[in-house]
Amino acid sequence: MGREKALELIEKVALKQVEKQVEEMRASMPINSFEDFLKIFQKTSDEHMWDKLNVDEYIRVEGTVRESKTVECIYADVWKKWGAPEVGYAWQCSGDFAFIGGLHPNLRLERPKCLMKGDDCCNFHMIWEERE
Repeated sequence: MGREKALELIEKVALKQVEKQVEEMRASMPINSFEDFLKIFQKTSDEHMWDKLNVDEYIRVEGTVRESKTVECIYADVWKKWGAPEVGYAWQCSGDFAFIGGLHPNLRLERPKCLMKGDDCCNFHMIWEERE
């Protein structure tokens, strides 16, 4: 199959799982505002233990942007230890953009840095932009 094709397949499967998760979330917890998103995102983080698997240096909300800086991630640590951070990125990280964007059309994610790609942190900027 080859390395690139295998990574594409892994990412495709991961994205399917994200789509299913987003669909279930949207059905059970509608998001109509940035405040709704913040409440639901925190509830989901707590239920899925994301906050317990990562070490965040900060989480800050200003205006319609939720920003966080993750300096330790168990997923990145494990995949790097296994010598396969590119597989880890395809499986664990690639769906982040689809997850945030799928929750509401006004939401988008920017992540200039990613631990799994060798950066010193993951910094997440979840941005709510009103669209017409």
